[in-house]
Amino acid sequence: MKQYSFLTLLIFVSIGLGGCFYSATDLISEENRVETLAAGEYRALTLDEDGSYSEPEEVWQGEITYRDGRLHSETEDMPLANAVFMQIDQHIFAGHANTSDDDEYVYVLMFAYSDGSYYAHLPMCNRLSAEARVELGFAEEGDRQCALTDTAHLRAVFTTYVEEMGGQISDGVRLFPVD
Repeated sequence: MKQYSFLTLLIFVSIGLGGCFYSATDLISEENRVETLAAGEYRALTLDEDGSYSEPEEVWQGEITYRDGRLHSETEDMPLANAVFMQIDQHIFAGHANTSDDDEYVYVLMFAYSDGSYYAHLPMCNRLSAEARVELGFAEEGDRQCALTDTAHLRAVFTTYVEEMGGQISDGVRLFPVD
């Protein structure tokens, strides 16, 4: 049976709801890829929309490395398994955990903090203002209004998303290095 990480399951749900940012092709080219997380042991906690952390029994912990430029862990159910990233801003990255076998690429935001921790968030198109959606070329209505067209569009959309959220993004997965 295929194992799915928390983030993968969240993506499946979001695709069903139609609110995630996606593309038909991989917008993170090999030359744009960066290794965001330093290899090492991490603990992952899920943050709910209210900003509260997951229950202790829902914590993931394991060694993270890179395999073929993708995040990898021998520990099952790793958040962001197989993810690749590109840099959007100094401490902000866009990524996806898709492979060439997938029909669509669904994008996540990753924030790097000075304490060595990281925060992954699945941005939703409906969280953008109506004006921003129109300015960025998305239809005002419809269940699939969030199609990204190219790398420049991905950068513009995620930059606008972060600006509109004003640093108030509270749901996702937080990865902490384990000493």
